[in-house]
Amino acid sequence: MPTTPLANESWERFRDAQRAGIAAAIIELVNEQDSVITIAQIADRAGVSRPTFYKYFPTLGAAMLHVHRHVIDTIATYGQQGPAEDDLDGLTQFLQRMSALASLAKARPDLIRFTSYFDFTFRRHGLTDDEHRALHELEVFLMEIAREPFRKGQQDGSIRPELDIPHMVEVIGASILGLAQRALVTADGPSAREKDIERHFTTALDAWRAYLTPQNVT
Repeated sequence: MPTTPLANESWERFRDAQRAGIAAAIIELVNEQDSVITIAQIADRAGVSRPTFYKYFPTLGAAMLHVHRHVIDTIATYGQQGPAEDDLDGLTQFLQRMSALASLAKARPDLIRFTSYFDFTFRRHGLTDDEHRALHELEVFLMEIAREPFRKGQQDGSIRPELDIPHMVEVIGASILGLAQRALVTADGPSAREKDIERHFTTALDAWRAYLTPQNVT
């Protein structure tokens, strides 16, 4: 007996809920322990069986990449949620998008912690070749969100024209993310973490503003 569109829609919602539950379980476990998490732990926390886990994710790396995609989408959303950018010069727009990481770090420190875990545990040795290619595509998408205003800044004269865009975006992005990751480790509690993030990000963005601004611009 063929399934109805309503039944198909209900099944898709159920599958989406199970995938979301697995992703949430991964984020929770990463934030609770320092050791490598296992499929058995994830399935138990998500309330699904191991066969159900493998139905959605053929490898542990595939599940981690799924969560990483969610993190990148969240970073992209934060980066594009600032005040209207149409009237801003490229440098201000670029730094505004970088500062969105501070907002994310304060609102979702669990996602920042996941990025550290993913980088040190899966980036080099925990993914298949296909997963590495998918990761590269995700990060190209994320970098373009920052490269766009950087190019605008070089065109409107607010950013030094001789600077290499891919290199600078990668360096600045890594420095800002590193400050957020560091604050998770060194701050004594959520309140202190938010203060550290605000103070460190302000200092870093002021320093990058000075470095990126052409010398003939006052």
